[in-house]
Amino acid sequence: MRPVLMHILSAFISTVCLMCKTNPFFHCRHEICLSLIEYLSAIRKYLTKLKSFRLFVRVTSVLLIILALSGCKSADEYLFAGKELSSSGNYSDAIGCFDQAILKDPFLKDAYILKGQCQQYLNQYDSAIKEFRKVLHFDPDNTAVFYYSGICKYRQNKMEEAIEWFNKALDSKGGFNPRDTTSIQAILNIYKDEIETDEVEFDIPSREILYDRGMAYFKTGKIKNAFYDFNSCIYQNYNPGLSRYMIGLCVKAKKQKKFARAALTLAPPAGIPQ
Repeated sequence: MRPVLMHILSAFISTVCLMCKTNPFFHCRHEICLSLIEYLSAIRKYLTKLKSFRLFVRVTSVLLIILALSGCKSADEYLFAGKELSSSGNYSDAIGCFDQAILKDPFLKDAYILKGQCQQYLNQYDSAIKEFRKVLHFDPDNTAVFYYSGICKYRQNKMEEAIEWFNKALDSKGGFNPRDTTSIQAILNIYKDEIETDEVEFDIPSREILYDRGMAYFKTGKIKNAFYDFNSCIYQNYNPGLSRYMIGLCVKAKKQKKFARAALTLAPPAGIPQ
């Protein structure tokens, strides 16, 4: 009976190991499985001598449970799987992968942010913001968290709250004064976005934040603030056509139609924001 049970357990682990090696979803470090097989062989001989086969079965059962729970996958592997699913538009399943990545590594910032983005794509804006904010517990100055939270508020048409989040995003990058384009600090603010960081994927450029904040300012009637944000985008060559178009709308809103017409002629006919 004992050899039969031994063969069954070995076959089970071997099967899991094979799945890990051949199925992309189970792609993992199958060395864990191989180690368990080696364990079964070694520990059987030892415990058989001690006539403690029952203990052997118990220990093996615990190891199999651990194997099943871990799925032979690391946090990075779950993160990669989630990215693949998200890129194909399968946001719900991607969220499940990011949840598993977080269970493996509770400090994996990318998993929280990517999960929040998936929830954002599913129009679950409040849930997304809640997920983003979890990062602030161990990274209180994360620009991406502030920026994407602002985007969620913008999508909810809560412009004042969106502006607050965009301001926090800019402050996390050292601040930015869009009205000053002449000082040394202003020049540094512009070119610091060209310097790569350790987290390039979620290093949101100031010009991108300024553009979205400008849109929020415009929709709340804060035309002067919007004008300066769009002007700064032009200075940084970010969405220059659309920024000129928005400046034209800002000037038009101030009843300066002559200058508005000149600005609008520089804007492309396509891609006009609604």
